[in-house]
Amino acid sequence: MNLYLHGFASGPGSAKAVDLARRFAADRRVLEIADLTPGPFGFERSTPTSMLEIVRDLLAGAAPPHVLVGSSLGGWLSALTASRDPAVRKLVLLAPAFNLVERWSGRLSPAELAGWKRDGLEVDHHATGTRRRIGWHFFEDAGRYPAYPVVTVPT
Repeated sequence: MNLYLHGFASGPGSAKAVDLARRFAADRRVLEIADLTPGPFGFERSTPTSMLEIVRDLLAGAAPPHVLVGSSLGGWLSALTASRDPAVRKLVLLAPAFNLVERWSGRLSPAELAGWKRDGLEVDHHATGTRRRIGWHFFEDAGRYPAYPVVTVPT
């Protein structure tokens, strides 16, 4: 299976996902596109763990070997998946969000981090063109995973 994982606050209908699928099709290959935050409140409730579970379920239903293409957050999730699943044989990473927790910690002030912990963080959600709020649980969960997953497949 060839599988595309979108970035944070993005979705399966992004211009990048659509263009990559078109390019794969022109080469007579199928690129499946994951929805990492399905449902009306999928983004608000999402965590890296919930996204990895979606990827695991998609891969479990397809014959290996697998190629993962990931953009930003999807790139980090692709690397995490490849570090755990021997059926993943290749990665294509587009600006992977390695060191996510550290970078967000450095980008947001202590007051902004405290506000996120208390009220959630409002962000531009590119998939819907709206402002949406992600909970602190996303940040906490991201901290449970390696910032730089060990990947041994061609990348």
